[in-house]
Amino acid sequence: MITIIPTILVKNFQEFKNCVKKIENDFALAQIDIMDGKFVANKTFFDIEKISSIKTPLNYELHLMVENPLDYIYKVKGNKKIKKIFFHYEADDNFEEILRTIQSYGFEAGIVINPKTKLNGIKKYIPMISVIMVMGVYPGMGGQKFLATTLEKIKKVRKVSEAISIEVDGGVNDKTAKKIVQAGADILAVGSFIYDGEPKKQKEKLLRAIRE
Repeated sequence: MITIIPTILVKNFQEFKNCVKKIENDFALAQIDIMDGKFVANKTFFDIEKISSIKTPLNYELHLMVENPLDYIYKVKGNKKIKKIFFHYEADDNFEEILRTIQSYGFEAGIVINPKTKLNGIKKYIPMISVIMVMGVYPGMGGQKFLATTLEKIKKVRKVSEAISIEVDGGVNDKTAKKIVQAGADILAVGSFIYDGEPKKQKEKLLRAIRE
């Protein structure tokens, strides 16, 4: 079964609320893209108290494109709306501590690998997690073109583990989705494409493209 997760990459609270209202009736989970202006060049809105004040059936996963991921993880301890937290392999040397902290808080933990990340360094951690995110673009900006080399990386991750969920983020649309799924992914994080039209119809278009 393929899961579609819309991403929220915004500069302020009003934009965040607008995204939530557009997608909350057609999706169970949304990804919040958190950028600190250090690990990646851009900076995005993230205020967990304001976000938690929004009355919505949506739950969230966090994609931490930040230095010092633990600073953000500490802030969301006990938050029932957050289900998964992803952090980048290159973001911090305290890799195992970050992983253990996320899991001890009751969140699902996921590792993010960039286009240039070598799999050798993370293979030993894959049995410790249930999901890995493969970036289809270089992190830090929405609307980028999907990198074809991502497909080979998805295949390599799938060879390492048949059980793990593979989520792909970046450049996912109706032209790339089928190839991504055929390579072995089962979760698609989708930004620009979802908001280019009515989110429900865009979701249906994606699923139709995968089936055809």
